[in-house]
Amino acid sequence: MTLFEKILAARGLTTRAAREEFLHPNYASVKHDPFLLPDMRKAVDRLKKAHAKGEKIVIYGDYDIDGLSATAILLDAFGKFGFKEVGAFIPNRFVEGYGMTMGAVDKVRNMGADLIVTVDTGSLCHAEIEYASSLGIDTVVTDHHNVAETPPPSVAAVNPKFPGHKYPFRDLCGAGVAFKLVQALQTELDGLPDGYEKWLLDLVALGTVCDIVTLADENRANVYWGLEVLKKQRRPGLKALMSVAGIEPEKVNARHLGFGLGPRMNAAGRLETAQYALDMLTASDGLEALEASEKLEELNIKRRSIQDEIFDEACQQADNMTDDRVLVVNSGNWNHGVIGIVASKLVEKYEKPVFIIGERGDEATGSARSFGDFSAADAVRAADDIIIKGGGHGAAAGVTLATERIDDFRRRVNEFYDSYNR
Repeated sequence: MTLFEKILAARGLTTRAAREEFLHPNYASVKHDPFLLPDMRKAVDRLKKAHAKGEKIVIYGDYDIDGLSATAILLDAFGKFGFKEVGAFIPNRFVEGYGMTMGAVDKVRNMGADLIVTVDTGSLCHAEIEYASSLGIDTVVTDHHNVAETPPPSVAAVNPKFPGHKYPFRDLCGAGVAFKLVQALQTELDGLPDGYEKWLLDLVALGTVCDIVTLADENRANVYWGLEVLKKQRRPGLKALMSVAGIEPEKVNARHLGFGLGPRMNAAGRLETAQYALDMLTASDGLEALEASEKLEELNIKRRSIQDEIFDEACQQADNMTDDRVLVVNSGNWNHGVIGIVASKLVEKYEKPVFIIGERGDEATGSARSFGDFSAADAVRAADDIIIKGGGHGAAAGVTLATERIDDFRRRVNEFYDSYNR
């Protein structure tokens, strides 16, 4: 048995059929029925109503790669379905912060929205969705993050993390859930014939790889075929960004997404505004796409310098926390748009779950990365009485809290670790 065969066997892939499906995933065989997802029927019915009435739809995306990819997926697909008025709102990390906020809902109202469709966010935004409803704006949530005991007061909440449904795969990313919405709409609306949705898989692959979800089942097939789409790249923006990043389209692989395209796109939202990255994804003109890609490259170079400074300072703190099972480091001088990357680097160095928190006066914002089977999102939930807000999933989470409660938060997440590992 060769080393490669031993690796496959260690993954439980012992038959020829199983190995073939793993190495060359069949898109059709794992294209699960989108209507098995919770509230998908309600989401489609509300969108069909918006389509018939010509209502203004605003796609509310997150500012990370997954949210940006999901936003671009719906912008592309809604255009093909013939929705008359569609816009996008990407919150600014430094103004609105993570998730939906009251102020952001006001901005969406000023855009003339009749319907908000969230991507990669919304499952925990109960108050904000209720506020939107009070303004006469309906909300359809599409998301994949952890959920509360009760769903948000939206028209529909499509999220495989909600219990009580029969969808066979639960680890879709935000772009993956948005793609399932497109598949569902294909059965009800004209404009995107069956099979043509595969041209969206480049964006699905980008979101899936960069959000670090399990590369199995539907995710694996979407990434496999998404890379094939990338090799035949038809989007001026991604074509230009690959050129700037020195990636040859015919040789593109998952590593290029996670370590080449992803960091450049994320740099925009980390330092200024993620709108630059969305502009790149949706560019229709080659020159416009190149200018947007060069802007992302410029921001990425600046991001690396800031990141290295924060990492060195964070390591100095972590070296004095050898007894802590969960590292919680903080400073008032850290750009909170970059701390998520630093958290990942700290996990690699110390092999512990990490929360890195940037103070902004009386309030602080943190980013978490997990290690092992420890759930960052569950740790945040265990500190609900300490924090202002927070959420995420097992591998990564975000948190906002009063600066004066950081020490309390550090004790709580370490206590949670101890109870988690008894």
